[in-house]
Amino acid sequence: MNWFILIGILIAISIASIIYEHKSFSCSDWPFAVASIGISCSILLGVVCPIVYFSDKQEISTFKQERQYLATHTSKSQVEDAALTAEKAKLNKKLFDAQWSKNNLGGWSLEPDEVKSLKPIE
Repeated sequence: MNWFILIGILIAISIASIIYEHKSFSCSDWPFAVASIGISCSILLGVVCPIVYFSDKQEISTFKQERQYLATHTSKSQVEDAALTAEKAKLNKKLFDAQWSKNNLGGWSLEPDEVKSLKPIE
């Protein structure tokens, strides 16, 4: 996950700007601004990335359960059949979007690797 490398780089830049500020005797504010922005972005990414990752893992689990239910359920009317077909289409769209993200964005995608092995609902 490239996001964690980016967090490390932001922290390193923040630490370097703080060290630069302490070693130089100038009264410029840019090192403080760089450090503040870097630390803020690092904290934000450090909170958001795991939340999105584990949320996606939960969605994969939900997808598997719904796929199992839809595979075993038989519709009793045309209305129910239409609703099940619409639900299958919605779930497959989510799956295809997640797989596109993982395949095309690679390490920048927050989708778990498990999403590549999932098959669409038929």
